[in-house]
Amino acid sequence: MVKYMKHIILIFLIINVVSAEDWLVETVDSEGDLGDFTHISVDILNNPHITYRQVGVDVKYAKWQGAWLIETLPFDEAGRWTIDISLDAFDIIPHISYWVSASNELRHYKRVSTSAWEYDVIENGITVDMSRIVVDKSNNIHVIYSDSSGNLKYAKGVTVGTSTTWYKESVTTGVSSRTIDLSIDSSKQPHIVFKNINTNRPMYGFKSGSTWQIGEVNTDTVTSQRVSIAVDKNNTVHICYQSNNSLRYVKGTYGSLSSAENIDSGAGKYISIAIDNNNITHIAYYDETNKSLKYAKYKSGTWFTQTVDGGSADVGKDCAIAVGSDGIPQISYYDATNKDLKFAKVKAPPPPDDSISLKLINNVFNPKKGEYMNIQYTLSIPTNIDLKIFNVVGDLVREVTSGYQLNGNYVERWYGDDTKGNTVPSGMYLVILKSNKYKIVKKAVVVK
Repeated sequence: MVKYMKHIILIFLIINVVSAEDWLVETVDSEGDLGDFTHISVDILNNPHITYRQVGVDVKYAKWQGAWLIETLPFDEAGRWTIDISLDAFDIIPHISYWVSASNELRHYKRVSTSAWEYDVIENGITVDMSRIVVDKSNNIHVIYSDSSGNLKYAKGVTVGTSTTWYKESVTTGVSSRTIDLSIDSSKQPHIVFKNINTNRPMYGFKSGSTWQIGEVNTDTVTSQRVSIAVDKNNTVHICYQSNNSLRYVKGTYGSLSSAENIDSGAGKYISIAIDNNNITHIAYYDETNKSLKYAKYKSGTWFTQTVDGGSADVGKDCAIAVGSDGIPQISYYDATNKDLKFAKVKAPPPPDDSISLKLINNVFNPKKGEYMNIQYTLSIPTNIDLKIFNVVGDLVREVTSGYQLNGNYVERWYGDDTKGNTVPSGMYLVILKSNKYKIVKKAVVVK
């Protein structure tokens, strides 16, 4: 069922009215007792990819492709705390970290076809309590994980061809817990936040060269099930956690973090933070007082919060948030009353007056049969544009057109050929239209 919720929040500074976001809320999967331990990433088309578990059975994966496509992953649910998902450098291919209890292996899984995954072992002979994974813009794979003795470890996977080599190192010993998170900065260096199991205080660290810098965020006592970290485009670190039954937020750099501020009270046991391309901070969190999913956004010097879902059910535990290139926040979360996986996203605003649009006609075609695809696009104002076609690993296949164009409607044809005039292999391709301000990505499929 799809629900729409509107809220108005008044913030009295001078007399300032801030309108709440308009959310689309839906159930993704209700086939059994499932939906907790969820994580989310958003691909190049701004479609969500979600991992979660089905209690006592297995781990599942859902992605949006015009409809929800759901599959069971090839491992059991025993390592449910350890599952996490990240997309590759091109925001296309999902990567998953997961501990397999039967073999005591921490594994890295990668999608290799529409129906198959392959894996390599990060570390064997280990009991893992939690893992987090991020793939950077060079397609290096970063994993932070804690073992059953409270040791925090870091692994970096470097892939050459089809082979991945893992470089592992210790970060801390005897102080880490299941409450950890990972983010990567613009220099592809890892930043981590975790709860010290001896003091229960929030800890922050980053890797500088070959060494780790680790220190306390402050003297707060962490009471949340999760802590969360994100690094923005300016390499400013944003950290959130719960302390004294309140959602707390800190930002800054190592050695120069801000004082913690309260965003909300009676909330924050489950929490997730994301930064969009405009450096706007978005937080999804669970309000345990009202048993609801809430959302916080920091913009123009003001925190704005609202309820996304709740009232008739206990919803919002294990929430995770991601923001795509369109700047729209998307949240996966657990419905504890109905034992379902749920999803919420802000409804897209109407296109601005200077927008562009792109439409593919006959986007599944066979060049060998003389078929082709029409590429229709519209420019609302005169602008410079680039219309290019890429394969799914980011290689340029063909530049269709580029340069300054007047406002109006345009049509181009693609016959399934590359820049040399050769017919491309069967598979999926990305048609990308860029103007001075906007970018649109659409999918095309060549079959033979």
